Amino acid sequence: MKRKLIFTVLLGALLVILSHSVAVCACDDITVENDLLNNVAEDDKDVDSMAIRLAEHHNSTSFSSPPTFSSTIDENSHIKNEIKIQQDIVVGNEIQLSQDEADKANEVDETDEVINSGSAGKEFTPTEAVLDNSLNSVSRDSAIVAETQETDTVANDPPDQMAPPAPESEMEIPSATKLVIHSFQVTGEASHLETYTDIVLAANASSNESITSYTYCILNEQGGYQVIYHGEAPETTYQFASPGDYLLYAKVTDVSGSEAHYTQWISVEDLRPSVSLLIDDVPAEEAEVWTFDLHHFELNVARALEDYQQQMFLVYPTGNYQIMPQSDWIKLRFYYPGTYIMRADVRPSTGGRFTYLFPFQVEQAPPIQISKINVTSEHDEFVTYEEINAQVEYRSPFTIKNFTFCLLDREHSYSVFYHGSDPNGTLRIAEPGRYHVLVKVEDIYGRSAQDLQTIDVRQIDYKISLLINDEPPQPILSETNHRFEIIIENLPVSARTNLVLIAPDGSYRILPTGSVASLALDDIGEYTMKAYIRPSLGGLLIHTQAFQVDLIPLNFSDLTLTPRPLRIRQKTNILPTVVGAKGIPTVFSYWLKTPQSQGFTEVLRTSRINIDWTFDEIGEHQLIVLVTRADRQQMRRTVHFQVLIDLPWAEITQIRADDYED
Repeated sequence: MKRKLIFTVLLGALLVILSHSVAVCACDDITVENDLLNNVAEDDKDVDSMAIRLAEHHNSTSFSSPPTFSSTIDENSHIKNEIKIQQDIVVGNEIQLSQDEADKANEVDETDEVINSGSAGKEFTPTEAVLDNSLNSVSRDSAIVAETQETDTVANDPPDQMAPPAPESEMEIPSATKLVIHSFQVTGEASHLETYTDIVLAANASSNESITSYTYCILNEQGGYQVIYHGEAPETTYQFASPGDYLLYAKVTDVSGSEAHYTQWISVEDLRPSVSLLIDDVPAEEAEVWTFDLHHFELNVARALEDYQQQMFLVYPTGNYQIMPQSDWIKLRFYYPGTYIMRADVRPSTGGRFTYLFPFQVEQAPPIQISKINVTSEHDEFVTYEEINAQVEYRSPFTIKNFTFCLLDREHSYSVFYHGSDPNGTLRIAEPGRYHVLVKVEDIYGRSAQDLQTIDVRQIDYKISLLINDEPPQPILSETNHRFEIIIENLPVSARTNLVLIAPDGSYRILPTGSVASLALDDIGEYTMKAYIRPSLGGLLIHTQAFQVDLIPLNFSDLTLTPRPLRIRQKTNILPTVVGAKGIPTVFSYWLKTPQSQGFTEVLRTSRINIDWTFDEIGEHQLIVLVTRADRQQMRRTVHFQVLIDLPWAEITQIRADDYED
């Protein structure tokens, strides 16, 4: 019975070995992978190392160029492989327990039955080990691992220790964790992946358990790897410093310890920083650069890491160069024309140096050219005191700092009538004659040009007149207030007027400054009003106007005696109000009648208008004033009045205090 048992065990082991050989023959890659897995299993490596080495093996031996990976995974086959792995492990454990119980009980028949039934239940189909040459996803790698583990379990278990498995209906198969990586998304800032830019890595995975970690690696051809991310979030960013094809590996782990793996090839392009040079905000190849001018050079670096270094070098036409200050802009002034080159070196922090050359031409700055001076006025000809406009037309490559406009007269003396940043000026000329308008143009670098234009100016047709009482001059009466005014017409500027009155006897009187004066003239005859007009611009205008003053008719309107009441032996002023007595010799005759006299007596004859008189009698008096002019005009006026006695002391009223009581 023992021999039969031994033979049966050996036969079963032989069948298993043969089945394993057939599977190995079906795919050479499987043999290599099984050997790797056996070595990993013997060294007690974890599943992570096993998956990484499998990926490294495929990368180094299976592909001469990056294969094309599908972004989708056969989820059903992956779940099937995982269930198969779990089932094989459970069956193996049950076989070990049954064998131990069989050894203790020494039940040979039962063991024989177990061997027979085990051989029938572990029939190995070689086609299950065949892999798809395209290696579409990591789920295929999981299938390799599962079948290799199953083959190794059957081949390495000693036949005498195998126990009969439980019937399929009685086996307890634990539920497999449904952890799947559906896709591995790799995106960049542009439609393609570039160096020095953030590339987003995100594994799209699902599981019926909570996912605890994501691990992303880069596998190289030498069998090594670089972990670029390990964390709880599925998304991260990474920057590639050099171009090339990269094999990315992703591993996802859930809370139960289950893992899913995924590999994907990507191609990263070489991205040089985008560098441009602006001269005065214009691209260097389009900029106009002149000698003596100050130009702004600005270096723009794009599509590079933020922590890069840049350096500019100015190469002269002779081949010499000058290191510029380390900045992205600089201002330069050139004094010699020629072809210059601005060299820019950009050094990213990840390494490497990028050199860019920007040639540009410096032209000799042309001189300032005054093409024309336009001198215009409101009329077709130039006249004094009218506004004249002068404008210069010029050409210059640089900004003009100052425009200077001068007026040169016949004696070659000049006056500046405008200095500023506008190319035009205005002037007014006071005296007629021939003049020259000189214009000087100066740029910001001190270069200048000048030119002149000749003009002829005639006297303006102005009009000055004298108005008396707002009317043209006509004979006026003496001893009457009259309004005198000088009117200036067709003079476009303000002016100051001084009036001088010349009397008939040749004497003169300077009136207050102004064009208007009010006067009462006593002398009769011809007067002259002379006006001196000084315009604000300069020059002098003189106007003379004569007018006649006639004698006013004699008029004796009133006769007053003050102070009132009149008292004896007190001075009394007698004032006759007479018009027409000043411009011609006039005699005033005073006739007085007192209470003691029998009639009127002439007491005074004088040429004065008013007199002072003292009365010696009290009572009623009468006074006649007779006014006689040299032209024999005569008028008189009579007045009646009382002269009182002096006030005695007894009539003076006592002054009492406010608090006096009677």
